[in-house]
Amino acid sequence: MANNQVIDCTDYESALLSIQTCIGIEKDILTELVTKLDYSKERARLNNLLIDLDAWENCAQGPGDILMYKLIYEMGYKLPKEVDCVFFHLTRIYKKKPFVGPIQPLGMVLDSIWENLYELVAGKVSEVDWQEFRTSLDTESHQGHYAGLYYMKTKDTFHYGPYALLIREMIYIANINHYLDCPEIIQDIIESIPSNWIVTSKDMLQSYQEATTPVVIKFMVRNYNKKHKIFVEVLNYIYDKLHDVELSPFTFCHDQKGLSISADDVLSIEELNQVRIQ
Repeated sequence: MANNQVIDCTDYESALLSIQTCIGIEKDILTELVTKLDYSKERARLNNLLIDLDAWENCAQGPGDILMYKLIYEMGYKLPKEVDCVFFHLTRIYKKKPFVGPIQPLGMVLDSIWENLYELVAGKVSEVDWQEFRTSLDTESHQGHYAGLYYMKTKDTFHYGPYALLIREMIYIANINHYLDCPEIIQDIIESIPSNWIVTSKDMLQSYQEATTPVVIKFMVRNYNKKHKIFVEVLNYIYDKLHDVELSPFTFCHDQKGLSISADDVLSIEELNQVRIQ
């Protein structure tokens, strides 16, 4: 069986190469098309045509949509039947506990999250108090903003993920970068620590960050089922880079919908010493 074409947006060059190889277009033709695109003019011209096409239903009709239409319907290029897609999962891993995969959804890792956090406060907080604290969050009897967020995320599988970025460069966007500072569910727990404990939220956050390191886990999803959406997003990215447009924080995010990513599909685990935020 022939291997599928691969969409990989590790950087601009790999994104460009992905489009080239997937549809069989030369680099110079693609970059010229993107560079010379008059987005406002072409959007006005193609607006009604895009609305009438099923693939563009409810689309934002950004530059990627316009470029996609021109490539497929006006220039005659064809999308491959199947594509594999590379994504980037942002998290922190414990320095003394090497991670090799799988990447699991929230419901499958919640117990280990609590166990690992307790190791950071053992000796200062009793196991009984820790378990009572967890029970208060699990049963929504603990009051507070972060306690409410914890309950919402842990009781509804809609929030289980795992989640990942299509565009690696998005890790430099401020409102995405915080996942590398502290994953949300762990922040929800830490910020809910009882005020009468000897351990404060600030203390525990510091201990957690000292015990862990931020990583970008690169993985593959085989036979990705949102092929059209992915190509549009990659073309948006290429357009932004060639037109020197600031990347939007609302770029496509992959949701694994409660399913694990196998260790075999983990391509690399990149440790980050320092991340420059835009």
